Order: sequence, then structure tokens, then C-alpha cells
Amino acid sequence: MKPIRNKLHVAYGFVGRLLDFVTRPLLRIYFRRTKRAYLVVLKDKDVLLLKNWLSDGKWALPGGGLSKLESAEAAVLREVEEELNLRLTKNDLRLLLNGKWQTHGYNFYYSVFVTTAQIDHFVIRGLEITDARWVKLEDLNENNASADMLMIAKKLKTLTDRAH
Repeated sequence: MKPIRNKLHVAYGFVGRLLDFVTRPLLRIYFRRTKRAYLVVLKDKDVLLLKNWLSDGKWALPGGGLSKLESAEAAVLREVEEELNLRLTKNDLRLLLNGKWQTHGYNFYYSVFVTTAQIDHFVIRGLEITDARWVKLEDLNENNASADMLMIAKKLKTLTDRAH
């Protein structure tokens, strides 16, 4: 399912990319001490990805920062509901990896979970997300995804190849 896009939506995404570039030095200070959680939603060999408004416009995983005293599982469940109206439970999640994320000069700790729950419908909620869709893992490259996203995609490709 592709969300409807219009000229205003494209302009909104452009403004977000511009602000991301301008505010990046300040964001580095903020992100260096945060913990984040992301979710890989798999459907065959496709993965549900999104583009954030305040970003470089490349594909990213749903997710975000942990609130104080919040577990990574709780954070990722909250974020995917806020961003894409997906209601999952902890039983739907499997930890894929933990690590230190290094992208655009940001360094923060993260957890990546994976789910194969049957997701047939999602809705972009709020103004934070400019696009979301199912993307084939082999369509990801350095022009449309960050180096860290590509590393995760490589790990996912290994998993999906084993499953098929």
C-alpha cells in the first residue's frame, strides 16, 4: 500500500531535509547520550520502511528514542503505534541485534527487533513521517539508505534466504 503523495507533501519533506542538514551539529550533542529502538517488519523479502521528516530523506526503520525508564521493547511498540498505527505485543518481537549506531556523526546505542507478524495495513500518523512503504531488501543501496540500514538489510537478507 502506497500513501498518497502530493506537491505539498514533497515540499514538506524537502524542508525537513534542509532543517536536518542545518541542525545536525546540535542533534549530535543530543543523540550522543540517547538509547533508541527500531523494528524490522518483514513480509516475505520486503521490509516496511519509512522516511522521517527531519532526516536526510533516506529509508529508515520505524522506531525512535526510549523515554526515561522505558525498555527497548516498550519503546519500539510505542513508536510503531505512533508512527504507523501498528499495534503489536512483546510476543511479536524478536531481538535482532544491539549495538552502537554511527551515522551522520551521531553515535547512540540501539536495539533492533524483528517481527514477522502479518501486517496488511498501516497508516502514517502525524507529521513526523513523510513516506512509508514495503521495500525489497535488494532495492536498498547507498543512495537511498544509510550505511547502518544497509548493514541491517544484509543481515536480514541472510535471515530471509535461510527461511525460503
